[in-house]
Amino acid sequence: MSFLPWENNFSEGKYLAGIETAPVAVAPDGWTKWTIPGFVYLKAENEENLFACMLSYLNENGYTLKGAVHDFTDIKTGKNYMLFPIEKL
Repeated sequence: MSFLPWENNFSEGKYLAGIETAPVAVAPDGWTKWTIPGFVYLKAENEENLFACMLSYLNENGYTLKGAVHDFTDIKTGKNYMLFPIEKL
């Protein structure tokens, strides 16, 4: 498995639901622990058509996706964001 962007115009891929934990955390029985590589992300508050708008923005500004896009909910504000990886650390 990899954390690359989805294929076929972003129509085929795996959606992985998960939570952020300490690196030493052990996955519960029946779960799988994934360690996501480090990236530099562009973060945008989620709104209608955000994914398509961000793909255009990336293209127009010379960026390419370097990994899978992540959904993120800020628990302090309840706001939802999408994180677009543009550089692997």
